[in-house]
Amino acid sequence: MNTRMIFRTAAASVAALALALTTTLYAQPGHGSGKMGRGEKMEKMAAKLNLTEQQKTQIKALRDNFKKEHEAQLSEMKSLGQQMRELKGSGNSEQAKQLREKMKTIKQSLQADREKLQQQISALLTPEQRQQLEEHKAERKEHREQKKGERKKGRQNGVTGEGKKIE
Repeated sequence: MNTRMIFRTAAASVAALALALTTTLYAQPGHGSGKMGRGEKMEKMAAKLNLTEQQKTQIKALRDNFKKEHEAQLSEMKSLGQQMRELKGSGNSEQAKQLREKMKTIKQSLQADREKLQQQISALLTPEQRQQLEEHKAERKEHREQKKGERKKGRQNGVTGEGKKIE
């Protein structure tokens, strides 16, 4: 075996190992997109609010029940969104308008039920935990508004969401 063949084999092995490690790392929860999943967010919030095991169990049951009861609506929203994407650019504005109205109605219904869910969850919290939750919500809202302003400013300056200049 000559030196060139050994070098190629070693380089290919290193590349394969690097690819395998990268894939394994990004397959871990919370990696890759830089975003946490719902479960991770819930665990983080539970720790922040210092929830008891009983509170965690009750909240999980409420959320699971909500998801089960609204599965059809959530599925329909997903389907309508797909139809909207397919309609985009087809010039069929009347059908698109009908789909938007249908989505709007479902969203309003879901929002009302989500608010009820939040009230049920809030009822399980202590006054201190409720205050912490409200403070957290206010911080998140402020953070979202700040990011929204940055995106708007970036677009005004000709920069895309990825920080790249618009040509």
